Amino acid sequence: MIIQESGPQINEAAISAIEQMLKIKLPQDYKDFLMRNNGGRPTNGWVFHFYDAHHKKADSSVINDFYILHEEETAKYDDIRYVYKSLLHSGQIPQGLLPIADDPGGNIIFVCASEIDCDCGYVHGRVFFGNHEQQDPVTGYIALSPVADSFADFLHRLQAA
Repeated sequence: MIIQESGPQINEAAISAIEQMLKIKLPQDYKDFLMRNNGGRPTNGWVFHFYDAHHKKADSSVINDFYILHEEETAKYDDIRYVYKSLLHSGQIPQGLLPIADDPGGNIIFVCASEIDCDCGYVHGRVFFGNHEQQDPVTGYIALSPVADSFADFLHRLQAA
């Protein structure tokens, strides 16, 4: 996969500082991705398949953009911290569920960056599809469907459209 329009190169020290600030722990495979390709837009369409837990059916989506981890927080739609804080403060996601990408319809792909696994299925490193038009009836958060057990597995599952 070729990614264009990536953010400025970022290193381990900058990632650690952001982890401390946000009180999260990024999975190593996602950190490696950020240090190689700090976000950006994949060329062509990259499709992923998942089971939509809300509608109880097989579904698929396309990666539009991977969010960028800017060292200084911005108010841009592609800034991980900005999107994370906006969703967290509006009560749409729990602490530690980090937005990492979106699809053309505005749905969000998340990775669990909570320092501890939660009993609600948010296992550290797991990747989720978040349907921004649906809410979980129990938590009120964005409706989530598991996509992959790790970010590396998620990348491996992407298929050229």
